[in-house]
Amino acid sequence: MGLAKRTHIATMLMSERPTAEWVEKHGKLHTEADINAIYKKFEPALFGVLKNYANPLLGVLESVAWIKNKGIKIGSTTGYTRQMMDIVAPLACS
Repeated sequence: MGLAKRTHIATMLMSERPTAEWVEKHGKLHTEADINAIYKKFEPALFGVLKNYANPLLGVLESVAWIKNKGIKIGSTTGYTRQMMDIVAPLACS
């Protein structure tokens, strides 16, 4: 399952190499405020290119149509927010 994008940033920053590079550059460990600041810059950039990555794999459209026809609700495990899904879903399910 996908992580929420902010959680993904936090998880990456906890890895050994990014932590070492952060400390080398900033002289201290990252904080929650730092994670929030990175996400604040990341989210608009993602919104700017997200529509370019909504090409479904072979068979996905047929599968989604079958699931919807059965009245089954569809969820996402991408870690995308509702606003992100509002961009991707219409392109991937058309």
